Amino acid sequence: MSDCTSRVGDSVLKVLKADPFAVLDQEGVGKLVEMGIKLGRGTRPDLGVGICGEHGGEPSSVEFCYRVGMGPAAGRGPAPQ
Repeated sequence: MSDCTSRVGDSVLKVLKADPFAVLDQEGVGKLVEMGIKLGRGTRPDLGVGICGEHGGEPSSVEFCYRVGMGPAAGRGPAPQ
């Protein structure tokens, strides 16, 4: 059972593309992440930003985070090369 279904039930996976507790929603949450990095570094250029947890081990989420300027990733599973 995924984190998503254990928290909100199986029916939610019929609406979502992936389990939001495992895969970063790049179109929604990703826009907020990208905006936060841009605004944060506009004020503090040396701001360190990373990702951890389930998203930190999911390849497409890690790739997205590096694309928008995040640094280190730590999580379960292999990180992309």
